[in-house]
Amino acid sequence: MRVARPRRRRSPRGDLAPRRIAAYSEMTMSGKQQHYLPQFHQRRFGIEPHNKKTQVWRLDKKSGKPERVDPSGEAVIDHYYSVTLEDGTVVDHADNVLGRFESDVAPVIERIVKDPGYRVTGSDVQALSPLHRHPEEPHSASTRGTA
Repeated sequence: MRVARPRRRRSPRGDLAPRRIAAYSEMTMSGKQQHYLPQFHQRRFGIEPHNKKTQVWRLDKKSGKPERVDPSGEAVIDHYYSVTLEDGTVVDHADNVLGRFESDVAPVIERIVKDPGYRVTGSDVQALSPLHRHPEEPHSASTRGTA
């Protein structure tokens, strides 16, 4: 299914505003395993936090021994955010929205963690505040309040 993207707004200067924030209403493929603790958060506690392929430590409760595991298989529950409608249709919209939000938030958090002196920008605040924008229409701080 092809989803129409919202048209980009023009800044007061007339140039196209950068598209930094994902459109949360866009449909994406949801998986069966849905993370209740985002993988990007898990990686921050990984053996090599700056490596996207890092592993994390998990304590095996039965043996009492720690083991290295891939975050993709940790903190997941099958269809955790899925909703089954009365007709049996499974809707994964919440997982889609959270996935898009995490994609916007992860780089902001990475910048903040890497540089203690980093000053948060208007775009960063927008990425961290998804409830302050219309879900159908992403916009940058430079276009707020313009038509």
